[in-house]
Amino acid sequence: RDKFVWNHHLVTGLLQRVRNPAWLTPLVHGFFRQSTLSLSGRILQLTLLARRSRMFAGARLLKRGLCTAGHTANEVETEQIVCDGSHGALHEGRLCSAVQLRGSIPLVWGHGEQKQIVPRPDIHLQAFDPTYDLTLRHFDELWERYDGPVIVFDLVRQTERRERESKLGTALCAAVSALQLRLEREGHPFADGLR
Repeated sequence: RDKFVWNHHLVTGLLQRVRNPAWLTPLVHGFFRQSTLSLSGRILQLTLLARRSRMFAGARLLKRGLCTAGHTANEVETEQIVCDGSHGALHEGRLCSAVQLRGSIPLVWGHGEQKQIVPRPDIHLQAFDPTYDLTLRHFDELWERYDGPVIVFDLVRQTERRERESKLGTALCAAVSALQLRLEREGHPFADGLR
């Protein structure tokens, strides 16, 4: 998963030349925390891992939406792992893991040309991808990476005095609905898995 290795462009050429790849350290921009806690008398070990993608990364107001490869701006993958430490015949401890992905809304959008910095710049949806091919490319990559249903949570404001974020929420809903119909018609492998 070189998507999260920030020095990938430096390491790739060296991998073919060094005899022992252990000398090459992949750099990951992320977070790690592990804690032991007690819940109702049970000892649990909680691990939190987060890593930021190097694909289409940048400053928050400058990188938005999707690039042509289907990568969302400033994507962060967070995994929470809980282990209860119980002993079984074939394993030590039961394990539960959940992965959450946060990134820009998977549509082609941005803030347009900014002549000056404003606290809440206007949002511009592009008509560049009317059939949502780039959005589908993004969801295809998620399906391939995680092999399961892709559940989309729309966390943008739904009601505003002046329409800004809500138009992104409306456009995302339209994109997901259009893609669900398209995937069903085409018999796509994850036609039932996009929600």
